[in-house]
Amino acid sequence: MGTLGYTGNLDAEMPRQKQHVLFGRGELTQAIIEVLREDMEPMPAREIARAIVEVNEQDTRETGNCLRNTLGG
Repeated sequence: MGTLGYTGNLDAEMPRQKQHVLFGRGELTQAIIEVLREDMEPMPAREIARAIVEVNEQDTRETGNCLRNTLGG
């Protein structure tokens, strides 16, 4: 922007985007480890994600599209 002659503070002009935090620091990693310990065998990423959603008592129908988009299914 400086090349175009802008002299203002670009950071001050841009509004901050609110982040939607699903898990706290380390919480997702811990949940994955717990799911894998319970099953005691390798699991596909989709099954790990479903198990974590169920443990967190979220509606799997609601998060199904999110899982599908994230995990490419």
